[in-house]
Amino acid sequence: MAELRSGVAWDALKVPDEEYLKVAVTRLLPAYYGAPPDEGAGTILRRMADAFVERHRDTWLRDVLKTPHSRGARDAFAALGRAVDADGAGDWARSFPEAERAEPLFRSAGNDAGVLSADFERVHSLQATYSYVQCGVDGEALGQALAKRSYLWLRTQTLLASINCERPRLDFEQAWVKQRAAVRMATEAGYQVLLLRALGLSASWQADIGNSAKSWEEYMQGLALYWTAKYPPIRAHWLYSQLSLFAPRENAAYSAAAWARDAVEVIAPLGFPGYYASALHQLALTEMSLGLPAAAAGHLDRASQITATLPTSELRRIQSMYLTLELAEMEANQGGVEGPLARLATVGSQVDRGDALLRLRFDADVGRLRLRRGEYAEAKKLFQRALATGNSAHAGLSQEDRLSWERSMGQTYRALVECEIRTGVSPSASWFLWSRYRSALFDPDLEVSSGAAVPPGEAMLSFVELPSGLGVWLANAHGFRFRWLQPRTDVVRDGVSRLVRGCATDHSPEPVLREDARQISKWLIGPWEDELNGVAEVTIESDGAVASVPWPALVRSNEHYWSQDFAVRIRVGNASRHQSGGPLSAVSSILAVGEPAVGSALAPLPEARLEADRVFSLFPRSTELVGQQATLTAVRARLESADAFHFAGHGYGGEGG
Repeated sequence: MAELRSGVAWDALKVPDEEYLKVAVTRLLPAYYGAPPDEGAGTILRRMADAFVERHRDTWLRDVLKTPHSRGARDAFAALGRAVDADGAGDWARSFPEAERAEPLFRSAGNDAGVLSADFERVHSLQATYSYVQCGVDGEALGQALAKRSYLWLRTQTLLASINCERPRLDFEQAWVKQRAAVRMATEAGYQVLLLRALGLSASWQADIGNSAKSWEEYMQGLALYWTAKYPPIRAHWLYSQLSLFAPRENAAYSAAAWARDAVEVIAPLGFPGYYASALHQLALTEMSLGLPAAAAGHLDRASQITATLPTSELRRIQSMYLTLELAEMEANQGGVEGPLARLATVGSQVDRGDALLRLRFDADVGRLRLRRGEYAEAKKLFQRALATGNSAHAGLSQEDRLSWERSMGQTYRALVECEIRTGVSPSASWFLWSRYRSALFDPDLEVSSGAAVPPGEAMLSFVELPSGLGVWLANAHGFRFRWLQPRTDVVRDGVSRLVRGCATDHSPEPVLREDARQISKWLIGPWEDELNGVAEVTIESDGAVASVPWPALVRSNEHYWSQDFAVRIRVGNASRHQSGGPLSAVSSILAVGEPAVGSALAPLPEARLEADRVFSLFPRSTELVGQQATLTAVRARLESADAFHFAGHGYGGEGG
């Protein structure tokens, strides 16, 4: 502020414009409208307002300065300044009521620009405290109110908050459109700090949907931008933190630890103890994954000391329990049993006061540890209670993190299936339990049938990744059988990944590909090789480490490709959900979709469009949607009247394949 008072030219300032906008809201505007009014602050504000119009085409500051001086205006700007200050400090319990106090005062003063700014602070506080439903409703209304105004900083911030609040219920198309709009708006307005935030959020979303390549690209784009100028360190902290969470998914544990250390170093001097404690905790988790318990223990101890000095609140108490769960899960992943159980016991008496996702994860975590001990009856009770909690939360899922819920439910079903197998239930009963979960992923209200016997000449191989390893059921005319696959899950995953990469290029030597395909086939079929002789069709239900296997390319012990010996059909969900109503004919109605433009960051697939064209040409009553026409809305509108749906394009998969 002193630098501004000195008359330094705007172009000579060394801090991004958005930072001076924050100074204007928290310091200059309260001073200018204070008692007595600070005319020096008014001169600076008018100069800043002109600069924001010239450099960013943003008229918010110019419009907010139209507020006449009055006691109400003084109180409005003071409350807004306190709300923004509290927001910056992470004190959302204080920022929300201050924003609510400012809004009617601005409305009484007749200043819409102030009203909209106070509304944003309220929406941002709702987002930060996980009040997603109300945040989504209020954020949508605020976005509509801002749509025709040139308040570009406020519009972009509102859009980012809206994306976060609606994220649990947005579908791919909606999320993609909003993410791209936020990045584009920040870029066109020249708000680089906002662009850093938009890129980080977009990268995180890309990682969640499985688009790893685009996620890496946007994280790296954000870091490259950060180091080109003097930007707020909190932005680098956020990028490093997200990268340290993302890297383990890509088998980059050492990179995760390095980025976690960077996140700690960036946040340490900023005076945000809550963020600092979280960063230390995250670093400890990465160190645990690398087998560095001493370093992890030191950082956890420091994080605990800092957390103990923070003001207690219900939100912070729940966050602390989540952190305890995550640490116990990390220790369990390293093979521990007694240590994680003891850690979970420290929060056991408080879990019932937490949200549904916390209760689900707690029971599932304890159940998996009981399962390792061989305490099957107790483990089964915990898994069933966890699933009941998760199912009861499904109706209000928009208030939860859907991805966390989905992963937790998947892990719990897997553990329960293993528990049933270990206690000797029939293979058909354990497969039915797993099939029920697979179906629930796609239609939670579907009544799942136990399945009729497989007809002669057909067989089904249903794979499942369980806590102890990979398992597979074989179903044929003789009934159901189950066995454990002998190679470790990571060995199978590496072999499948190598084969997929080999099949993706014309330059792979065929003898090498055949050897890899032969080895994987031997792992997956094992002693059941002879069971597939004479079979005309094999249905595959894939999962986990084998989800991306190119099944027709596998080579059997007789040196035939699978596709030479039988037809291969890939199935998701429950068998009864996908029974055909009869063979297709020339009069069947087909909905053919090819190369949809949704998710345009993915490479184009012209062959996919040609495939859709070919299917479309075979059925006179068919409908074709390609490119920009192939939106989710258009597809859903035409699905009901179609006898069959043919899709050719990119895909992404979550829990269940």
